[in-house]
Amino acid sequence: MATTALSLVERVLPVLRLHGARRTGVFGSYARGEADAASDLDLLVELPQVRRFWT
Repeated sequence: MATTALSLVERVLPVLRLHGARRTGVFGSYARGEADAASDLDLLVELPQVRRFWT
């Protein structure tokens, strides 16, 4: 049985918060409800804008 997207997100949530993630979305097979044991979790993460010191 595939791990649920929610349980995977709960595992990575502390890391996302540590890096200041503003929004996170799930897409791919988990979002469509088609995930199996070999599926990966596809996340789109919006991070805060970082000030660049070079161009």
